[in-house]
Amino acid sequence: MTTDTYSVSYITNTMRGAPVINGNTPGCLLAVLDALLINGWGLAAASTLVVAGGIATATFANATPWDVGAVIEVGGATPAAINGRARVLASSGNILTFATAAGDGSYSGSIGIKYASAGWERVFAGANKAVYRSTDVTGARFYLRVDDSNGLYARVCGYESMSDADTGAGMYPAAAMIAGGGYWHKATASNATAIPYVVAADGRALLHALTAGAAANASNTACAVRGFGDVVPMGPAGDAFACVLSCAATSSGASYVDHGALSGSASDSSVATGLSVAPRSWQGLGSAVLQRPLPMTGLLGALSGAADYFGAAPSAIDGQVKTAVMGLKDQGAQTPLRGIIPGVHYIPQTGAVSIFGHLSVQDGAGALVGRKLLVVHVGTAANTPATGAAMIDLTGPWR
Repeated sequence: MTTDTYSVSYITNTMRGAPVINGNTPGCLLAVLDALLINGWGLAAASTLVVAGGIATATFANATPWDVGAVIEVGGATPAAINGRARVLASSGNILTFATAAGDGSYSGSIGIKYASAGWERVFAGANKAVYRSTDVTGARFYLRVDDSNGLYARVCGYESMSDADTGAGMYPAAAMIAGGGYWHKATASNATAIPYVVAADGRALLHALTAGAAANASNTACAVRGFGDVVPMGPAGDAFACVLSCAATSSGASYVDHGALSGSASDSSVATGLSVAPRSWQGLGSAVLQRPLPMTGLLGALSGAADYFGAAPSAIDGQVKTAVMGLKDQGAQTPLRGIIPGVHYIPQTGAVSIFGHLSVQDGAGALVGRKLLVVHVGTAANTPATGAAMIDLTGPWR
């Protein structure tokens, strides 16, 4: 059995202590990214901590809910063997349990437990701006710049190198594609309505699904899986420039959903609507190049969960909902498969949106047994009901 490395952390709007995203608050997306990537969140002091038979039981003074399956970080305990990352097994009232290799007995000290970050770094910052970077030295370690100065959306771009929060080289998307970078939409209406969201990350990539249309109507669950980071390369020697940014290309929140989404786009990336982009081609040449996300099984161009490739979900033969990983290639005819998008699973069947609730968590099966998969409703516009569904792996490993 594979040892759990706790490589994937995630945050949702329903988790205790999670920041709120809405269409009225510049900087609110940065608060979520800081929590997930850098700091962790939901810190609580444990009154007692006891280990018996490899199971740790933490007790808190008051009811302190935790998401089952989420990764937590324990600190301040003596002996120190219990400190570090673990996965929530159960949570009820003021009781939390998790598996541990620490010895049996009672632990003392100023014991703090919080949801664990993904371990990135924030290398530069400005007014409602931040630049994030992976700390994994095996990856590309390119830079993600997020300007969250607008209430409705953040402007995003990748850089090969940066010297401060506003200056860098090797920008993608290039200025000729989209002046000022792409868009991650937080909300389609400027109000205080809390937006449902999930953001997940491992040490080298992050994914998010922000339900922007909920600001206009709670039934508008359609969103896109977007993100930034290293794909799993096809090249035996790796791919030094396969660090991809997926974003919308317009400030309008009504038409950004399907194009260039990492969950399976309805068309090629387009600098008119939305795109995925890498800093250079798979040969390592040139500058920013558009990417095409595509399902490894299913109908090219069909929306995940609405693709009539294996019929309706669940299968009439074995009762399963089928999934496929998402591939990525440089856009254009006869370009080779460049890599696999980590953490995203496409559904090559129809009817998924009527089976699974938006942001519901399902148990994986087959090759994904033992994993928790979060369902994301997808569609062709943010301010209309969703027509498809995709899945994000909350457990990992992604690579």
